[in-house]
Amino acid sequence: EVVTVKSKITTEPTQPQPHTTVSQWNVVTPQHLKSKVSTPLRTPFRKNKTRTAEATNLLQHKDQLVALQMKCLEQEVVINEVRKRNILLEETKLKLEIQLLQK
Repeated sequence: EVVTVKSKITTEPTQPQPHTTVSQWNVVTPQHLKSKVSTPLRTPFRKNKTRTAEATNLLQHKDQLVALQMKCLEQEVVINEVRKRNILLEETKLKLEIQLLQK
């Protein structure tokens, strides 16, 4: 059986050509020899994980991200309250200084 190799690199004069890597070659094989394309959830270099374990892991990371976003919003609310309080204190300070200058 013969395996033919085709290059996927297109020649464009404006861009310099990078070195050809293995991922840029399309190996044409008979249908029964083609390996199954990995599912989008799979990460390369981690073939031992099951899809459910990876999906669970991704959902846990998403939950952690949502929790961090909620915590961030709560902190922003506290920061805004402190800023409002600081502005009110500065206003009262300026009013008191004006009153002192008027006397």
